[in-house]
Order: sequence, then C-alpha cells, then structure tokens
Amino acid sequence: MSRDDELDNAVDDLIERYLLFLRGRGPEPDLSVLPSDRRAEVAEQLEIVTALVDRDTSSPSIEEDPVAMRLGLLDSARQDEPPPNLQELPPVDDGPDDTPVVIALQDLAFRFNRLVTVEFAPAWVSRPPNTMRPVAQCTAPGGIVAVFIAAVDEWSQEPETVARFFRLHPEVSAIALVSEDAERAVVVTPADAHRSVDTVHGWLAPHSPSLPEPLSIALGRHFDQCLPAWERVADLDDLLGLGDLNSAVSEISAKQVAEARRSRPKLMYKKKSLQALSGLDPLAIAEVVIDVQSGHLEGDGLVERLARLAEAVAS
Repeated sequence: MSRDDELDNAVDDLIERYLLFLRGRGPEPDLSVLPSDRRAEVAEQLEIVTALVDRDTSSPSIEEDPVAMRLGLLDSARQDEPPPNLQELPPVDDGPDDTPVVIALQDLAFRFNRLVTVEFAPAWVSRPPNTMRPVAQCTAPGGIVAVFIAAVDEWSQEPETVARFFRLHPEVSAIALVSEDAERAVVVTPADAHRSVDTVHGWLAPHSPSLPEPLSIALGRHFDQCLPAWERVADLDDLLGLGDLNSAVSEISAKQVAEARRSRPKLMYKKKSLQALSGLDPLAIAEVVIDVQSGHLEGDGLVERLARLAEAVAS
C-alpha cells in the first residue's frame, strides 16, 4: 500500500471517529497525527460533518407547504383570502398607454419577432393582488409572465402576495415586478416566492432572486432562456444535394470496418467475427444504407438483405 493510500485511510478513520465524538460516543480525534499539509483540508471536511450530522429538517405545515400549494391541495376558500395588513392599490385603466413599462413591453414583443405576445387586459386583471398594479400578460412558447408595477426594492410583503397569485393562477410561470419608470425590474418564479430547503440550513425564507435592472434586460433574459431554440433539420433532398451520397456512405463504411479490424480481441468468437469482416464489402453496406434512407428498403426486405450479407461473409 502506498503512502497516499495509507494517508487516505487515516483521514477516513479520523472522520469516522469525529462522527462518533459528535454523537457522544468517543473522544475528539487529534488532527496532529496528520501531516501539516493535510490538516487544513481535513479541518474543512470536519466542519461539513458538523453541519450535516444528524440534521433533521422539519417539514412545514400543510398550509405552508409550497408543494401542496402548487398541487391545489389546500382549501380554495383559504387561498382566496387576502394577506393581512396589505393596502390594496387601484388597477390601471383599461387599455395600454404610452407609459415606460408599456413601451418596454411592446419593444420586447418586436424584439422577439412576435414570439412573445403582450395582452394588456388579461382575465386576472379584474382581481389584482394587493400592493401590485397589473399591467399586462406576456405569453410565449416557454410560458406566461404576468407584469406588475410594484415596490421592487421592498421584498417584505411581495413574497406572500406573489405566492398567493401563483396559487390562484397556476398557468402563470413567472411574474415581472417593475417600477413605474421601467428601470428597475425583477422576474420572480414560484420557486422564488415560496420557502425552499437547504441541506445545511433547513427551510429558507423567500428572497429576491436578483438585483433590479431595466425591464427590457430582466424580462428579455427570461425569454431568452425559456424560448425554445428551433434548428432546421436537413432532409434527404438536402443530403443528396451535397454531393455523391454513395461515395460518402462508402467512405464512412470503409473507415468503420478498418477501425474494427485494428482491434485485437482475445475471445475466440470475437476473433472469428473480426476475420469475417475481411470478406465484407463496404460498397454493399453503402447500398443498404442508401436504400433505407431513400425509403426503398424496409421491414422484411431489409432483414432479407442483411441475411444475404451475413451468409456471404460466413461462406
């Protein structure tokens, strides 16, 4: 056993004894038995062990569990109750105007070539959340974003209000909170509005997902990440137009056969298979590939053609 292996075994043993020490079943191990260049690294590992040992993260009540909320397992009447001590703001007037937020949303729709559509009178506008003024709904193939004017820098009341809105409108995948001048905005998802679990610290309170930035940047980045990236797939006509397909397939087949013949198998059945490759004509393989791609060979005909190739190789 090498010196490194012995040292690794010593570290493992020390961590096991440290775990017993934390559980009150032994003395605290001494790091001085390790070489000086390994003590700092092992000390960091012991800190992780201290943080994780026997940690039992308590689950929230059913009324506060974000999974239950998203699955709609809570009483709908309770979900409709407005959060306490929140002052309701009046909704905006019907129809868009030339406010900075509206202009920014129209510019985004143009920027994404109408893949993003902006609706300034969605159904949920009639029941706006408290402390948030509804502006529009942005619909894209990657999801639906509700846009509200809100106090972007104040995150004390918004989590509860945003979480309630997500529960009432599960079709909405994100919410954009933006200032009146459209210069400060954050995009919030359901994960940002509910408590989350950390392996070390347990349940974490909701927090602002990012620093505020202009609406065109914050919402534009969101759509860049969620919109599907469509790539054109070349069809057979494109392939045939690139040159001599027969020559290309033959070249690839020959390379594959040559690569297989360079191997040195030890098992007898693999040796016999390798010997059979010497009688396999790459042109015959190319003909099969081209016939399959062009749709002239399939099903029983393909099986029969392959069987003839195998018989020719075996003979």
